[in-house]
Amino acid sequence: MSFDALMLVFNGFPEPLCTIHKITYAFRDLIDDDISNIQDIIKNLEDNYLTIDPAVPFFSPTLFTNVNPPDDLIMLENHANFQ
Repeated sequence: MSFDALMLVFNGFPEPLCTIHKITYAFRDLIDDDISNIQDIIKNLEDNYLTIDPAVPFFSPTLFTNVNPPDDLIMLENHANFQ
């Protein structure tokens, strides 16, 4: 089996920032072609997907929570499922 990237899937959504990329020249070619949106880059890669199943020992509903401003972190820390 050949693929460009291994992308994690969490709650049915791909996690492009948590992707393991086997090659980097694909990114350079796409950027050279003015394709710089991460979603457009992903569409052009041959991906293999790995779904994070709730049965794995490290599972948490907040595993891939996006945290940007400090208020996001405070909200996450106060969340009942924060681990």
